[in-house]
Amino acid sequence: MVNARLLYRLALAIALSIHLSAIAQEPMASAYIQRDPARKDVVVFVHGVTGDARETWTNPVTNAYWPELIRSDEHFAGANVWVFSYASPKLSNAQDVEELALKLGDALSEVMRTHDKLYFLVHSMGGLIVREMLVLKAVPSSKVPLIFFFGTPSAGANLAGLAAAISRNPQFENLRPFARHSDVASFARSWLATSLDPSKRYPQKIWSYCAYELEGLVANMLIVPELSASHLCSTAPRASLANHSTMVKPKDRTSEPYEYFASAYEESRSPAATILSIRGAITVHNQESPGIDLAALKVRFVTVDDKAFEVVCGESRTGSVKVNLDTHPNEKVIAAATVSEDIRGMRLSNFEPTVDAAGSLSIKYSVAGVKSGFFGRCPTNGQAKIGLQYVVKKQ
Repeated sequence: MVNARLLYRLALAIALSIHLSAIAQEPMASAYIQRDPARKDVVVFVHGVTGDARETWTNPVTNAYWPELIRSDEHFAGANVWVFSYASPKLSNAQDVEELALKLGDALSEVMRTHDKLYFLVHSMGGLIVREMLVLKAVPSSKVPLIFFFGTPSAGANLAGLAAAISRNPQFENLRPFARHSDVASFARSWLATSLDPSKRYPQKIWSYCAYELEGLVANMLIVPELSASHLCSTAPRASLANHSTMVKPKDRTSEPYEYFASAYEESRSPAATILSIRGAITVHNQESPGIDLAALKVRFVTVDDKAFEVVCGESRTGSVKVNLDTHPNEKVIAAATVSEDIRGMRLSNFEPTVDAAGSLSIKYSVAGVKSGFFGRCPTNGQAKIGLQYVVKKQ
């Protein structure tokens, strides 16, 4: 049963927040923070609901502005920086997610024309806007190697319904928790439907990193819990020791969120990333990739035959298994992706391959036998068919 006193405190906190900032300020214009015609990559910042293009990314203690930190970082020497801005008032009317997606697409037209790759760094509702923009504008997946979602409510936000009841801003309605006819459910279906289009296949071809908050912002409640923040992600989600607001305000380049994005940026630009797509499907791209000899790369498949992936009802186990690969003395494994099929009576998680310095490969896993049916019976042992696709490079 919902605690009435807690709901009252939440409503009071939101009402107070709206009262203190009811006077809408003119947002800064979308703009380049770094612009060099010779640079063909661009990092695109998109803020979330009730945020803006300046305050969202600014640390209140050091006054560090995340786009500026990237602009002056040699790690991003090949990238320009562009920041999207839109109005998101706490009380008054505004554009909804679909309208903002079209607005973003229009604003990005010149950016997309003059850059080869767009790397998105998004906060909260900004992630929904970016996904919807890619779908509505039919942007080729080859144009977007990476989206890093910080606290994006892909399955809805806890307080959105309460905020929608006291605000005219339709963006709160867009963020209501996941249900059959909710907006977030519709956005998710549109994104996943691109898997059937060979020119898009966003879930398989775009690296989708996610971070979720560990600290509450209002009455010790999480605005976007882990389950919602990690929905539709294609890599292991990162935990942020911050609240929904401060998780995107790094104090400097050693801060947790900055290092998260910098690492993902580097990984998405690595040789392995050019041939290894997400969720076990490997694609060798035809376009030229600087510094990579595609003729020296081979893609192979192996079935992992191990009893680790069989459990009885209620059993759980964590471990790793070595995989015997078909390699030659002059070859080295540089990338791998697991493929799981026909999973029955079990839950498989933390399931990822690791390649050590010598090129040996192992799979870490967590498995648990689960009950099924109304009476929670276990008609069969938990089983899964496991495969591994891997890439070798001639040395």
